[in-house]
Amino acid sequence: MSEEEQQQELEIHVQDSDPKDELDSYTREVSQRVNKEKKKARDAEERASYLEQLAKQKDAELQQYKQYAVSQQSTVLEKEEEALTSKEAQVDDIYRKAFESGDPDLMSKATTLKNDVSIQKERLRVAKMRAGQGAQQAQSQVVEQPQAQPQAQPQAPKQIKPSDQAVEWAERNAWFDATGNSDSEEHNEASMWALFNHNMLAAQGVEVDSEEYYEKLDQSIKSKYPNLVNEQPVEQSEKQPSVQRVASAPSGRQKTQGKNGVKFTQSEMERALALKPHGEDDKAWLQKVAREKQKIEMRQTG
Repeated sequence: MSEEEQQQELEIHVQDSDPKDELDSYTREVSQRVNKEKKKARDAEERASYLEQLAKQKDAELQQYKQYAVSQQSTVLEKEEEALTSKEAQVDDIYRKAFESGDPDLMSKATTLKNDVSIQKERLRVAKMRAGQGAQQAQSQVVEQPQAQPQAQPQAPKQIKPSDQAVEWAERNAWFDATGNSDSEEHNEASMWALFNHNMLAAQGVEVDSEEYYEKLDQSIKSKYPNLVNEQPVEQSEKQPSVQRVASAPSGRQKTQGKNGVKFTQSEMERALALKPHGEDDKAWLQKVAREKQKIEMRQTG
């Protein structure tokens, strides 16, 4: 910050937020969008899992059909072999009688029948060989199937054990309900607010489960929902000596007071700090935000 900017440092005033201010609406919208995105992701995973299991089920059914077809073909070939054996015996008997009788016509017919039986036997041999190869292939696929089958079973989600800090925080804040199914509307809103701040802190690089994380999370919750913890709204830290709290003004939009004064509602202050770049000083960041807000208000009133 230049020397000229330091000399013209703005005085920042923090006012109590209107419970129906834009940040409340923004928080709800963000929560709804996050829930919708999570639902879309869950639905996509469920569809993918369902299609995967369906494909494996169809593959298993196909293997069963192949086994059934091989079994039926084997049965047909066995019956055909029995019939051909019986026919061969009859043809041999006819050929023997024709040979004994010396009848040339009967010998010719018997020879033709024996040739037909020989051709049928060769066809049956080839069919049985092919059927045996198909049975081996089907059997090998069936053996591989049980190895892939356990993957088709839906896996129960792994339960992540909460840390000791998280358990302690949950015990101190019994109103918190991450599902948003509490009977109290205020508890649901406060829970969504806590989740919103959790995401903001994580995005800023604050280590989750650290002391800094829980201090900032509690500070934000206490400032917005003081009745849940039976404490007064937390005052600004010593890092912000130029920030003061003043009574709420009757108008909806806050105006600047004086040449070097800028007012912020509590929710505006919290949102500004949530958007602060990681590693930047709080006071310097608030001065930048205050100057931008002052410019906007001057344009609106000019």
